[in-house]
Amino acid sequence: MNYFRAVSVAGERSERVLELTSYIINENPSHYAVWKYRLDTVRALGKPMEDELRFTEELASEHPKSYQIWHHRLAVSDSIAQPQAEIEFINRMLQIDSKNYHAWSYRQQIVSKYKLWESDLADIDRLLKEDVRNNSAWNQRFFVFSRRPDEFTKEDLEHEVSYALTRINMAPRNESPWNYLRGWVHRSNGFPLIESCGLTGDECQCHPATGKQKAERFPNSRNHCPSTGWRARCSTTRTLVPRRYVSGA
Repeated sequence: MNYFRAVSVAGERSERVLELTSYIINENPSHYAVWKYRLDTVRALGKPMEDELRFTEELASEHPKSYQIWHHRLAVSDSIAQPQAEIEFINRMLQIDSKNYHAWSYRQQIVSKYKLWESDLADIDRLLKEDVRNNSAWNQRFFVFSRRPDEFTKEDLEHEVSYALTRINMAPRNESPWNYLRGWVHRSNGFPLIESCGLTGDECQCHPATGKQKAERFPNSRNHCPSTGWRARCSTTRTLVPRRYVSGA
């Protein structure tokens, strides 16, 4: 460290500084001051940023949870703007640890900056097919839909509810899709999670039976008609989310 103190006091920017910082970082990958001096030196010498990306990947493979490595990687990648290459790098890191917080946090920064919303959804879908219990992938899926500039439509809501319910059926005790579903229930943007059959009076099979007992009432049924306030068996009432999962039901 005495050598590093000497070159930093002198303000030296040279190849030997890069060698020195490389040695120190390999011994202590969390030394923020050394990382900062290295970045300044790389920029001052005009070194290829691709070489620096390879350097950080080697270190990230050995020390995947070092804040300083990921911060340095972000600073370097900002200089060359190759978002797809960064996503591929992140995917390689996730093969080592699919729930690495630093990798997912870095992914959110890259996806947001370069607006990779749709391609990221495809990646997330692949990861969830590999492991439906990957809570980090579920969180990323919610992040994409929450942050992308496109309006979240009623069709999107129906698709995501169906997506979550399908995976709940695959692993009922897996809390990740349940939390994902709960998130959309709370953020449904005013969309009705249970739709009315659109009929009124005696025509509505959700309506309480009168005279000829046109409808059977099922108080514990999941189907519910908002126009009448009755829960009943009705083939024309479409349930988007089972009633018991809707707040206040």
